[in-house]
Amino acid sequence: MGNRRKMTISSISEIKIDKNDIPDDVLLVLKKIEEAGFLSYLVGGCLRDLLYKKIGKDWDIVTEAKPEQVQGIFCDYKTLLIGKNFQTITLIMNSKFYHISTFRYCNKKLLAYKVNKKEKYYTLIADLMCRDFTINAIAWNHNRGLVDPAGGLKDLQQKVVRSLKPDLRFKEDPLRMLRAIRIACQLSFAIENQTKRSIIKHAFLIYRVSPERIREEVGLILESSEVTRGILLMRQYGLERHIFSLDRVKKELLTKKRRKQEP
Repeated sequence: MGNRRKMTISSISEIKIDKNDIPDDVLLVLKKIEEAGFLSYLVGGCLRDLLYKKIGKDWDIVTEAKPEQVQGIFCDYKTLLIGKNFQTITLIMNSKFYHISTFRYCNKKLLAYKVNKKEKYYTLIADLMCRDFTINAIAWNHNRGLVDPAGGLKDLQQKVVRSLKPDLRFKEDPLRMLRAIRIACQLSFAIENQTKRSIIKHAFLIYRVSPERIREEVGLILESSEVTRGILLMRQYGLERHIFSLDRVKKELLTKKRRKQEP
């Protein structure tokens, strides 16, 4: 897949996001949500790209605003509501897509324990602590800077894919097991031992995931710079056996292969 530059991060104390690296439209989306009286933060892979000085492709934003409130804020633009469990608005602005999700409240005990009740950003912290991997549990806005309650910056520095509660997270969405392998192969990261053991333990749950979602993640693994490693990890963790034992998944993967071969 060709050579690629090794991505590194400096010491944690020196890590910061340069606002000038963020497209104007992204800053405008954040600003419009804030002007409506809501918090708005960038999260997920786009922050990794910014920290590694890469050009971001997907821009994910979180806010306490509900989907219908987000649609009201951007009433002059086209918006689509997606996601049954994690309600997300896809905003289309200047032919580009921005994903705006409402904070999730998945663990009230965690909420009460981790954050002072007087803290204005407790909903953000709770949302981040419920995310799949620590490196996806980092948030940023121009007023507060980086927010990292799960230690994601340290894991980025140490090149580790880790879940705080892997058994729970993989039961919530078994596709996250494939996502862990995909991220590890795309970034040349290791998968932390507890996370690895949990994937092996819950590999059989992959049958609950739709063929289309499995196809997407497997395709990204096969397109990564470490495709051989990705295949070996799927096999080692037991995912390959369960994925290819499902006729509906095999049909979906073959359909994708035929589409690629068509002139």
